[in-house]
Amino acid sequence: MRDVTVDELFTWKEEFGLKAKEAFGSHRCYVNTATYSDIKQRCDVIEGQHEVWRLPFVDMPPWNGVTIEVDDSVPDGVLRGRQCAIQS
Repeated sequence: MRDVTVDELFTWKEEFGLKAKEAFGSHRCYVNTATYSDIKQRCDVIEGQHEVWRLPFVDMPPWNGVTIEVDDSVPDGVLRGRQCAIQS
């Protein structure tokens, strides 16, 4: 599992689901509030140019099965997977 920058995210395009699974270990990732806003603004610009481009947000259905959620403990400009805590 590794962190991904916002710039790298936007190179994934139609491979988003596969690349997210490889990077985050699941189809769920977390960003802070500022990064969420940045991603949404970039998507709005892209959607205006290409109607088929859409990334997942909490209030939208997942795209390629990937969901982005807000967690302000994640640094700016980074998407991060979440490791499950092992309970004993």
